[in-house]
Amino acid sequence: MIERAHEKGLKIFGATLTPFEGTPFPGYFTPEKEARRKAVNEWIRTGKGFDGVIDSTRQCVIEPSGPDAGGLR
Repeated sequence: MIERAHEKGLKIFGATLTPFEGTPFPGYFTPEKEARRKAVNEWIRTGKGFDGVIDSTRQCVIEPSGPDAGGLR
């Protein structure tokens, strides 16, 4: 899809997925989902397809004492 958009002269920006540990929804967060989120974010940040990246993970206020600094405030 990115290539097709580029063929039409469009710029494509990717955005990372924000942390979701500490969500009020019981059972929503799992270590497996967190590993997938991190893998997707790494692909977004390092992939060559995007013209730019909006790193929403780094724009969030992160709880420094949370596990892996992943808890949102």
